[in-house]
Amino acid sequence: MKNFKNFFLLILFILPLSLMAQDHVGSWKIMVPDGQGGTMPMKVTMNADNTYHVDAGADGSVEIKGKYSISGDKVTIDDDNG
Repeated sequence: MKNFKNFFLLILFILPLSLMAQDHVGSWKIMVPDGQGGTMPMKVTMNADNTYHVDAGADGSVEIKGKYSISGDKVTIDDDNG
């Protein structure tokens, strides 16, 4: 029981550190309203060179792209087209 308690406490201290270390670079697939009462998939990709693109419908074609900047906990998006 003491080992479990120590392990649990260790997880509580390490978890916030791992959450702070998450990177914004990557791809995410989300579901958004489609305007007809349903939902459609949307894939958002943020690149290390501060560019992003959005694939509405997750069909492989990029409908929106641009640049972003991060300052503290604020993300600013500049839309190039879309």
